[in-house]
Amino acid sequence: MTQDNLGWGQFILSLVGVLGLRELAPVVFSALFRRKEDVESTRIENSARLAAASREQILFLKDSLREAYAEMDKMQDDLNAKRAHINELSRKLYNIELEVQLMRRRSDRLCCTNTSCPSREVPPSQPESAKTEKA
Repeated sequence: MTQDNLGWGQFILSLVGVLGLRELAPVVFSALFRRKEDVESTRIENSARLAAASREQILFLKDSLREAYAEMDKMQDDLNAKRAHINELSRKLYNIELEVQLMRRRSDRLCCTNTSCPSREVPPSQPESAKTEKA
């Protein structure tokens, strides 16, 4: 029998038996058995610790993800509010541009010196009766 084919505990027990120390066999067997139980107990404790740490890490990641999504929602709301404000300012600017165009057209018609010009307007400050009196 070789060590390759046997477990470490069996090897020691067979060695004790070969050496004729049969009274030590139960002590050695007991020590090996306790060692095996300690290793198994440590493995179970480590597995439990790992599982607990994994649960804590998962909870932390879930909380972090929830906070990140909440922050993204807030940023999206802010962005939408700014877009709405930009659209409002754009509409106001468009209305101002329309008013400026109308003012330019009126100004062009008021400044027309050609009396036969069909687009010529009489300035609102001079009524028609005042024009006829001067003429």
